[in-house]
Amino acid sequence: MATKHRWGALALAIMLGLTGSGYAAENSGCAAAKKVDRSEALGSTFEGEIPAACIGNEAKLVLPRVRGKRGVSTVVKDAAKPKQENSVGVAVSGKEIHPELGFVHRLYRPERPSGETLVLLHGSGGDESTLLPLAQQIAPNATLLAVRGRVVQDGVTRWYRRVTPVRFDQNDIRAEADAFAIFLRAASKAYGFDLMRTTFVGYSNGANLVAALSLLHPGLVQRAALLRSMPVLDKPPVADLAAANFLVVAGKNDGLYARYAPALEKVLARNGAHVIAHMIPAGHGLDDEDARLVGEWLAGAATVSMK
Repeated sequence: MATKHRWGALALAIMLGLTGSGYAAENSGCAAAKKVDRSEALGSTFEGEIPAACIGNEAKLVLPRVRGKRGVSTVVKDAAKPKQENSVGVAVSGKEIHPELGFVHRLYRPERPSGETLVLLHGSGGDESTLLPLAQQIAPNATLLAVRGRVVQDGVTRWYRRVTPVRFDQNDIRAEADAFAIFLRAASKAYGFDLMRTTFVGYSNGANLVAALSLLHPGLVQRAALLRSMPVLDKPPVADLAAANFLVVAGKNDGLYARYAPALEKVLARNGAHVIAHMIPAGHGLDDEDARLVGEWLAGAATVSMK
């Protein structure tokens, strides 16, 4: 069964254009196609030819909201209704798409849903398709809500604006976490899934947003797999995370971010969360060991829920 899932994930990765080792790297995937045309800010679209497998639809942009040394940041609003995707279960029909929810996203319902929902948050330079191969491998019967970060900085899609690779715009983190919290509550009602039975799977920049969201909106995140993550809040608030469970997976050879993983674990544990941490022989990109660890962790969480 595991072999079948692995081959299915590989085929899907090829279809989505995910090349190189592992599933995706922080700035790999379709980032090169996402050049923001700053001369046509209002109502503009991404300039250049965007492969359909990368985004599927043009994304509307609003006026630039931040200017600084790192360039212009823009907030991606909503996209046209996505086409049906048959490569991962059965995609949600066009009538169920709610573009007014504020984040570009796609919902995938499997033919035999398990009742679990995975919310997928990509890394910098990714989009809503980036983590689909991983999700299909670890939870083939889960409903998938794949979301795209709203910030585009220097042509790269992100979840919040960064100042340096390890320093981030604190106001932007909080603003985007607040917006995502609103989106999640609205999406759960619109699509009919239970946030208490939802697991967040975040990679790098997306994982960092999930961790910040957990601290800023305690009780919203019950379970989360944080892959290649680090703490991004300079002054994290005190939060009651006693009911939250986190899996933190760092890459030993991730030269820039591995050193920060223990600090994130301490922040979460200090606020009462149950944290399982792994340091694996990998770099910043994801590989089969990540899939195995997340899959086993999810299976254990499902067993506990059934009891």
